[in-house]
Amino acid sequence: MTPSTANILTLSDEILLNIFNKLDNMDVLYSIIGVNRILDRVARDTSFTQSLNFLKILDNTNNLKINFILDRFCLDIIPRIKHSIKCLTIDLFSIDRVLRIGNYPQLRKLTLNNVQR
Repeated sequence: MTPSTANILTLSDEILLNIFNKLDNMDVLYSIIGVNRILDRVARDTSFTQSLNFLKILDNTNNLKINFILDRFCLDIIPRIKHSIKCLTIDLFSIDRVLRIGNYPQLRKLTLNNVQR
C-alpha cells in the first residue's frame, strides 16, 4: 500500500468551506487563522466571522488555557476579522478584553451574559 499524497491545501475553497461549516466557528477561527495564506483566507469567510460566542471558551475549566485562548482571539484573530463581526456574545470574564480591541463597524447585536449592573 502506498502512502497517500492528498493534501488539504489542494481542495477548492468551496470544499474547504463545506468541511469547516461542519465545525464550530470559534474552533475554526482559533485553529486555522494564521496557519497559512490559503486556510486563513477561507477561515475569514463571513460564515465564520459574523457571530462570535465567547461563552464556548469558558466551557474549559482551566483558567490558564482560557486566558491563552482569549489572548489569541484578542491579539491576533479579532483584529483581522472585526470588520465583519455582526454579533458578539460575551461575559464578565471576556468583556473587557474583547471590547477594548476597537470599533466593530458591522456589530448589530451584543449579548452580555453573567454581567451584573
